[in-house]
Amino acid sequence: MIVQKENMIIAITVALMVFAGTAEGNMLSNPSFESGSSSPSDWNMWGDGTYIWQTGGARTGNKCMNLGDESGPDFALMYQRASGSAQNSYEVRAWAKYSSGSCSGRVKLEFHDSGEGEIEQHHLNFTAEADWTEFTITRTAPAGTGLVTATIEGKAGGMVLFDDISLMQVETPEPIDPIFDVSNISHTFLGFGAQIWGYGNGTSYPNLETYRQQALEELNIKYVRIENHNESATWPAMQRTRAMTDALGIKWVYMSWMAWCCMDGNNMLNDVQAYATWWKNHVADLYDHGIPVEYIELMNEPDSWGQWSTGITYSDYNALVKDLRTKLDNAGYSNVGIVGAGPANISVCDDYIYALDTAGVAAMAAWSTHSWGNPDGLESESRAAAFLKIPGDTVDPTLPKYVTEYATHETTFNGIQTDPGDDYGIWDVTEVFPYYATMNRHPYAVQVYENTLGLLNGGAQVPFIWQAIDEPTEVNPPGFSGSKRKAWGLLDLWGEPKPVYGALKTLYPKIPVSAGVLVPPDQSVNPLYVGAFVYDNKIIAGVANNESFEYSTTIYFTNAPNNLEIVEAVAFEPLYWGNPANGDPDIGQEVQRSLTLVDEGGGTYSIEVTLPADSTLTIVMCERSQADIDGDCDVDIEDFKDFAAGWLGDANDFDFDDSGVVDNIDFGTVTQDWQEGTQ
Repeated sequence: MIVQKENMIIAITVALMVFAGTAEGNMLSNPSFESGSSSPSDWNMWGDGTYIWQTGGARTGNKCMNLGDESGPDFALMYQRASGSAQNSYEVRAWAKYSSGSCSGRVKLEFHDSGEGEIEQHHLNFTAEADWTEFTITRTAPAGTGLVTATIEGKAGGMVLFDDISLMQVETPEPIDPIFDVSNISHTFLGFGAQIWGYGNGTSYPNLETYRQQALEELNIKYVRIENHNESATWPAMQRTRAMTDALGIKWVYMSWMAWCCMDGNNMLNDVQAYATWWKNHVADLYDHGIPVEYIELMNEPDSWGQWSTGITYSDYNALVKDLRTKLDNAGYSNVGIVGAGPANISVCDDYIYALDTAGVAAMAAWSTHSWGNPDGLESESRAAAFLKIPGDTVDPTLPKYVTEYATHETTFNGIQTDPGDDYGIWDVTEVFPYYATMNRHPYAVQVYENTLGLLNGGAQVPFIWQAIDEPTEVNPPGFSGSKRKAWGLLDLWGEPKPVYGALKTLYPKIPVSAGVLVPPDQSVNPLYVGAFVYDNKIIAGVANNESFEYSTTIYFTNAPNNLEIVEAVAFEPLYWGNPANGDPDIGQEVQRSLTLVDEGGGTYSIEVTLPADSTLTIVMCERSQADIDGDCDVDIEDFKDFAAGWLGDANDFDFDDSGVVDNIDFGTVTQDWQEGTQ
């Protein structure tokens, strides 16, 4: 187990590293903590945790730093800043080691303007190992950079040893053009998911159900994660929601925020059997009300350890799924699958997976985790691979892999910080303005688009966006008070799309269910991030530029179908930059792009792509059939209608055999391609 964990941590570190070139020297003072005992002038401290200048046990020299809060909820953070410049590359390196408790740590590389206003930050969360392990982050400084910051942090619940920290300017690497082998498929994409609520329309918001359906339909959502009826909705409202999703061919992952029946004073699950019985009875209640569910996720983010939802230990989770599986099967609900464990921190997903014994694994229908923090696509990819795909495949590769919540927690883009989705206003139509949060910003949209590609590249098969629409009538659960203030939706309270909705709308409907996710190349030195997918004769590529500069790259596809053509290339770019001071949101726009697909020979094609700052691009290619008259890569009823309109005429577009007339021979071409499934 320890060896597996070490290999995963190393894999993440390697994935985040880029070619460092020739370092120009450490920009930090006292990088090994050899001087100082309580508050040295070279390191700044922020946080109410514990700071120990430890003598002995250092990686080098005599001292190291011990950070965290072993017995409380606080953290200990230390940082230094140095001068920096835009478009230069910088690297933070930190050595860390287990000290005590949960031993969770973080390394950050931040870019600030000359007035110390944050422009960007990149971080790496980790669980420290028994041996000294190096963690590295390297990034190119964005426009406006005047200062570069190196940060180390020990989190709540444990202590982490740090030593030999460095911040260096490094040689900016030359980007490497990504190459995708169309024959090299990593895994199968099963569809996109979204978080929704099941309650009905309210007096102030009479069209919420319509907006939900609009979002699900337009984004081609195939799974929803929906909360417990007891916590949000009436039975008739839930029945309407089930009918709506059934009409769209959507499956449910039904979940409960907390185990209200069975928690101790610290909100930890204290009665596994009682909670399993509660779930069995609740599933029966759902079916009695005509609401079948395909999957259940037993609690929200069990690794909270009771801080914001019900916590459960790894061993108790194993006992819970086994007991519940038996109870469901005996009650006649063997068709209801258990999805889990769904931790908030993806880095503990493997701990829950590896804690399952043989019967525990057999009880599961799908692996699940959340993916938050604020990583970019490359970090999302490496974390999904290390903590979801690798352990999931090791224990049972037949089970699908869901990310039942994702977006990004990043709130600072281009040096401007805005309120997150959990804190923007009061749910009252008369008080909600200024209606503005990070979700209304265009760079946020690009970051979420990029994280979508990263999770898919890393092994996720169903990513669930948090959340489909803003949900104002969400009620506070028992024991909690205060107003809900959430603005994570893709559509706002009045059905207006936020930039993130526009960006995802250019991607989600373009990737067919059951498409193969192509094995991604190493993209650690490419400012643009790319994901690619193949379905029959289609190839779909998504490209994101979440940097503050325009970048270009050439994307290559090998072992591709013959006669490949680009049938669509749609970008999502900023149109209008709002003013956060008065709640004025950003506006993005779809832009149809004209690209050139170059046939390099031997089944290899290339596309040169240039993306402006803060933009995305979705490219659809296919091997076109003659009978694909409307150019959508599918020979279907629409093509037949067009063909029929030209029957016996001299419409050259439909005269496939160049006979001068549209006749039975041409009709045979249409029917043959249709019957053979040429798409």
